[in-house]
Amino acid sequence: MQRLQQELMSDPEAMRMLSDLQNDPSIKSILQDKELMRAIEQGNSSKVGQDPKIQSVMNSETVGKIIKQHQPK
Repeated sequence: MQRLQQELMSDPEAMRMLSDLQNDPSIKSILQDKELMRAIEQGNSSKVGQDPKIQSVMNSETVGKIIKQHQPK
């Protein structure tokens, strides 16, 4: 996880895409969902992974590009 974080931070294009996501209404909806944020903070991956808001973001074009560019080779 730390490797991925460092890799993303050193990639200007990924950082631009992540910055753009901050203004995405679906991201804002996740950030305003107290129960979902609690699950994220607690590392409850099964609850987070099943949430429709998270699934929608994970299927977005921007997140798909970021994941594809930074998958282990």
